[in-house]
Amino acid sequence: MTTQLHVTALGLPGVLLLKSIVHADARGSFTQSWQAADWRAAGVDIAFMQDNLVCNARRGTLRGMHWQREPHAQAKLAEVCQKSR
Repeated sequence: MTTQLHVTALGLPGVLLLKSIVHADARGSFTQSWQAADWRAAGVDIAFMQDNLVCNARRGTLRGMHWQREPHAQAKLAEVCQKSR
């Protein structure tokens, strides 16, 4: 199996940029946003309990990234989508 991710470590400890590979042809495009084996190989071996999608009315708005302490801490997965112009 080939990986469907490009992985880049960022400047903060434990923060990774995981970019899914986009497969495109005349019909459109397909992206595999989650594949446990690929994410585990990238060092992300967690079971997600919740997945949220946020659509912001204004450019530059960030929601749902508040910090939580134990025992209520949660790992955060942020998927960034860019609107076509």
